[in-house]
Amino acid sequence: MPTDEQIEAACAAYDNFAMNGDGDPHRHAMRAALEAAERVAWRAIAEAPDDRQVAVWCPAREGLDELMSFCRHHPDAGFCVDELREPTLYRIVEPPRDATPPAGPSNPSKHGKL
Repeated sequence: MPTDEQIEAACAAYDNFAMNGDGDPHRHAMRAALEAAERVAWRAIAEAPDDRQVAVWCPAREGLDELMSFCRHHPDAGFCVDELREPTLYRIVEPPRDATPPAGPSNPSKHGKL
């Protein structure tokens, strides 16, 4: 779910592009708006809440690729994903409000008893 800050960034980018853009103004303005919202979604890990799971990003290090994962703050270790990399950015990720689990083995209510 977008944050108020993401919506503000998206609106500002959309308005700016719609007044100054060329070509298909709606498509380009919407792309600019969504890119602006995505940029403000990622925050410094120091600002991360310690009472919920968040998505974290760790830069490449010691020959390991960059890493994105879900993580929860630990009182002794902080936000820790492995021994070599520490997250530098985080973002809140919430399931869609109207998400309906797909039918399948992980959702037996749609199939009856397994």
